[in-house]
Amino acid sequence: MLYINPDTCIDCDACVSACPVEAIYRDQNLPENLSKFLRINAQGAKEYSKNIIVEQKAPLPTVRARLLEIEATQGPMPEARKILDSLLM
Repeated sequence: MLYINPDTCIDCDACVSACPVEAIYRDQNLPENLSKFLRINAQGAKEYSKNIIVEQKAPLPTVRARLLEIEATQGPMPEARKILDSLLM
């Protein structure tokens, strides 16, 4: 899990659009059912403050791209696409 230090975050939202699995939200847009992660993130940021990212790495594939990779080898997965589309709307 990646922790974002809430004390040093400048609220630029760059991480929101850069997250390949669409798991980062601006505090104000965080769905209520995920609110517990604000506390978890703040605690993790403190605990792992020495493990900071110092260089850019290649991004992980997005969920949609990963599904395309899987379909390329295993064939169409319409149910998976349907679920993914409903989650990412």
